[in-house]
Parts: sequence; C-alpha cells; structure tokens
Amino acid sequence: MTQPEGPNVLLVFIGGFPGDTAAAFHAQRICRGLQLQGWRPMVLSVGFSPSYSTQGHNGNDAKWGIPYQSTCVSAVRSPLYNLLLCRRAARMLAPMLEGQLRAGTVRAVLLVASTYFGFGPLFDLCERAGVPALSYQLEYPVWSNWTRVATGGYFDELAYLRRTLPRAAGIIGISSFWASAAERLGVPFTVVPSYLPDEVPALAGRAERRRPPSGCFHLVTLGTWAPRECPLVVLRAVRKAYSDGIPICYTAIGRVGGSPMERAAMRMYMGDPVLRKIVRVTGWVDEARKEELLESADAFVLLRRPNTETAALFPTRLPEYLAHARPVIASSTGDLSRYLQHKQSAWLVPGDDDGAFLRDAIGELYSSRELANAIGRGGLAQAVESFSIESNGRRMSEFIHSVISRRAHAGLQVVAA
Repeated sequence: MTQPEGPNVLLVFIGGFPGDTAAAFHAQRICRGLQLQGWRPMVLSVGFSPSYSTQGHNGNDAKWGIPYQSTCVSAVRSPLYNLLLCRRAARMLAPMLEGQLRAGTVRAVLLVASTYFGFGPLFDLCERAGVPALSYQLEYPVWSNWTRVATGGYFDELAYLRRTLPRAAGIIGISSFWASAAERLGVPFTVVPSYLPDEVPALAGRAERRRPPSGCFHLVTLGTWAPRECPLVVLRAVRKAYSDGIPICYTAIGRVGGSPMERAAMRMYMGDPVLRKIVRVTGWVDEARKEELLESADAFVLLRRPNTETAALFPTRLPEYLAHARPVIASSTGDLSRYLQHKQSAWLVPGDDDGAFLRDAIGELYSSRELANAIGRGGLAQAVESFSIESNGRRMSEFIHSVISRRAHAGLQVVAA
C-alpha cells in the first residue's frame, strides 16, 4: 500500500514561521524531533506585522524541509490588541486546519501556548474530525506582567486555562509545573522542555573549542530585559566585580522592555559611567551576529525568582547557552535545578540573590579557567542528555502515540495514516 504523503501531525501556533524568533525556532525543533521519529509534521501559523500582507504562503523551511502554511495579519491599534489579534489569527488558522483535517491523514494536532480566542475554535474543528488536540503549555499568566494585562493577553491566557485546556486530549508541559493541572483534569501528561539548537552530531567538538583570551571576562545574556531576567541584579554584580578588579564586560543581547524595573535598570546603566564603559545593550541583532556574540562569551547568566511564573516556564535559551560549552550561572529555581547540578553542569545561585552570589560566581569562574571549562563541558553533556532534539523528539512521539492509543481503546475515532 502506498504511504500517504500528507502530514500526520500538525503544529499550530501564533507567530511567524519560518522566522528568527524564539517561538519559531522552538516550533522548528519540535517538528525536527518528530521527523526523526518517523512523523510527517507540518506547521500552521499566523504572525503579526504592520508590514506583512494577509497573503498566505506555503513552503518548506530551509534547514530541515519542514512543510508549513503561514500567513500574517496586520497589527491593530487598540488597548486590547492582544485579544483582537488572537481573534483575527483564529479566523486565519481555522480554514488552514480544516483543510488539513479534511485530507484525512492527520492523527494529532499540537497547539503551542495558551490563547482562548485563538485556539478555542480550533478545538471545535479537531473534535468534529475525531482528531486529538494536544496542548503544549509554555507559560502561566501572572499579574506582574503588566503589558500582558494591559493588552488583554493575561485574560486570554487565563480563559484558555479555565475553559479550553480541559478539552485537551493530552497536555505537554515545558516544565513539571503543569503536571498538577493535568492530574486535576484527568488527562495524560508529559514534560518536554526546551531543545538544543541543532542535532547532536552537529554539536560534536564544541566541548573542545577554546576561545582565545580577550582581556576581559565576557558575560552574556540573551532575550528581552523583562523583570523576570533580574537586570538590576546583573548590573549590580557586574559593577561590583569590576570594582573588585575583575576585567569584566557584559553584553545584553535583545531589547529593553518598558516595565518600571527595566526603566530603573536603564537609568542605572546610563547614570553610571563605569557601566556605560563595560556594558553593551545591543537590541535585537541578526542570527549571524547573535551567534558571534554567544561564541565570544566566557559565561552566560540566567536568573529567575522563585515564583509561579518561573515554575511554569522553562527558558528556551538555556540549551542554547549550554550548547556553547561555556558555564551558565543560573538560579536554582523552578525546573532549572531539576536539570542542572552546582559546579558540575552549571553554577547555581539562590533565587533571591541580590547580586552577591552572582558576583562570587563571576570571581570564581574568572580565576579558574579549568573549573569554568569543566562546568562548560558538563553543561553540554547535560544538554545532550536532557534537551537534544533527538531525545525530546522520542519523548514527544511516545506521548502522541500513547494518546492516540488511549483514545482508540476508549472507542474514540482516530485517523489511520
């Protein structure tokens, strides 16, 4: 019998694809992991941009040939623009999803992130087609994210968790935080954390690479300077290390948000001539420049406070840091301490650190290149074990098969493909 060529698993998310955002890379790596397990994934996505038309486009991504259907809707000017954009996205995604379901080869649909207005109608389509819809949970809505509250995103996510998530055939959590929700709802659950940026063979030799001395201890962070990144703590530690005689420089790759904490961090940075000398805030840079800056790092920093937001998420950049075989200084909060061991695969600091422990970590790693290299190698080894595209792909594949089998035993319709 001829093997059907249509996709048998769909990944749906709101965001541009292909693209150079964390969400697009995450979707790409999920699909590659499933490809390696014999699945035929396809991405359905809707992005937002004032410069994009609503003209849809189909194709295959350049790296792994992942098929996709993608379109964009123009941004809107409204206080609750997140709600309006998700509604628009649902109207664009529904016909794409319906067309794929009608083809008869799709066995499962994976909806990534939480949006009541964006994904609610898609659950209806999956239920009518008898195809299980699985929810991949990435973050939990919190009041402290004032931008999400002001634009309606907080309420959209909260409504999804309360009204739509109970309809999921299975829940995949980026962290173990989501296990209790799945248990309460009585649905299957597994954890699939963040992914390494490439397959394991492509990372071979990274642990042996050495960066020539540059004259300064280069600390690097990647991502928006959001409150959860603790930018004030990082700046305090960097300033103290410099005052203590460590030739340090710090590069923050990414944009600065508009929260009070971020504005305070920028005032601290701009008001201190020493920080202006040793700190660079680059804004977003292209992929080649980003990789160049990451490769130049002596250490990375990933701080989190011990709270619900930290417990629910898992930083997609952590495997990317670890892949460079450089030490990561990370908070021992959430699932970070589940995967990282102090002085073996990372340098862990308390979640309530005010900068003193981070300053000590900088000093120790600067003074002992041997220790820094050992932690970097240990971090890469841990990343290959816990975050590889191959291992995460196996975990995801096994879970999807188990959900399909569970539904079949329960007498629910499942497409054979």
